[in-house]
Amino acid sequence: MDVSKLGPGSHSEISVDQEESKIMEQSSDLLVEVASLTGLPVEWVQTELTQIVKSSGHAPEQLTLEELRASMLAYLEEMNRELMAQEQADLDFLESMPMSSDISH
Repeated sequence: MDVSKLGPGSHSEISVDQEESKIMEQSSDLLVEVASLTGLPVEWVQTELTQIVKSSGHAPEQLTLEELRASMLAYLEEMNRELMAQEQADLDFLESMPMSSDISH
């Protein structure tokens, strides 16, 4: 990346690129393989998977298939809990809305 062409305010772009580079270096061959099989941008998927793996307490650079499965299961369970909570909040909101019994045409 040629930083001489970047204007003021581009510092965050540089730090994001550096952070992505660090994440890529920490990824195992397994994460690279899984990321490439998705058909999505490999760098993006690899970054997301690495963050998921780290948040579950596993080391991305030494990842086993079982650890990846456990990490993904924990991630999906958390997403499901969040969606269910949001759905319940939406239902609670709808139920709390006053209903008008006077319907006029």
